[in-house]
Amino acid sequence: MNKFKTIVFLCLTTAIFFSSCKPTLVKVDPGIEKQYFPLQKGHTITYQVDSTIWDDFGAGNTYSKRYYIKDVVDSSFTDLQNNLSHVVLRYISQDSLQNFNLKYAYYVTPTSKKIEVVEENLRYIKLIFPLTINDEWFGNNYIGGSTTNDLGWLDGWKYKYVKFGDTYIYNTYNCDSVLNIRHTDTYTGDSLAFSGRRTYSIEKYGKSQGLVYKQLINWKQDPALGGGKRKGFAVTLNTIKVEN
Repeated sequence: MNKFKTIVFLCLTTAIFFSSCKPTLVKVDPGIEKQYFPLQKGHTITYQVDSTIWDDFGAGNTYSKRYYIKDVVDSSFTDLQNNLSHVVLRYISQDSLQNFNLKYAYYVTPTSKKIEVVEENLRYIKLIFPLTINDEWFGNNYIGGSTTNDLGWLDGWKYKYVKFGDTYIYNTYNCDSVLNIRHTDTYTGDSLAFSGRRTYSIEKYGKSQGLVYKQLINWKQDPALGGGKRKGFAVTLNTIKVEN
């Protein structure tokens, strides 16, 4: 093999190697993307929320609580970019499926390329189009978190469509054609030294249903503070009722 052929061979094998390492992009049926975030007026989802809070001060107590939230698509308006935005009212009940009180409103803006959600003054890119498994995007790109402020733990999250077609079941509620999105999954530190940080976030969306499941974990341990006790929280949302 002469020198030229050797170079060509190496280039081809290198290209094949790196292309084989990339995840395969798989497009889901076109045109169904927005069905995973239904925004018709009156669409209502009720969630059971289970939360845990770790306190690294004093006795380092762990607190757990169950409550319920209800999201109702209420109205719409045209934003400054001339996009149609939708108002979703979030209600909360501290102890049962009764006596819901309004907590706040958040805003959902679908465009031809994405769906953005503004919740408590933070803007997220929840979905991008076309819906393609293994596709990635920076969903918290507008938030601007850094290590110098309280939003630093949200910085750099690379959302990814990881799976399509699952069935979601919780108690008596179920739906199929579920879309799984991973936001972040990181752990740094030394578990033996009781130091580190854990950040994890995933969401699942059901066709014609909307967000049906969410898990969010964020905690840190510092042996210099509270003897390495964990500080942070974990929240899990499970859908128990959808009303269209």
